[in-house]
Amino acid sequence: MKKNSHGFTLIELLVVIAIIGVLSTIVLASLNSARAKARDSARASNIKQLTNALFLVADKNGGTFPSSGGTKCLGVDASCWGGAFSGSATLNNA
Repeated sequence: MKKNSHGFTLIELLVVIAIIGVLSTIVLASLNSARAKARDSARASNIKQLTNALFLVADKNGGTFPSSGGTKCLGVDASCWGGAFSGSATLNNA
């Protein structure tokens, strides 16, 4: 007797599902990598903009950078850094 086959076997379906799973894992891994690179690029751009803004402020104020507001810089006593961050720095010695 001849058997008419009008579909896929269970093994064929499982193999296709496994291949789709592997491909989706690869795509998601590369997507996460691209997302991390985009985040790093945005952070580098933000740092560059802050640097440009600080130099514009210093240029407008006769070469003097803004003061940290006292002897504490970011909550740490500036003397532990040799006083490098206390008071105002100028463009010439920065």
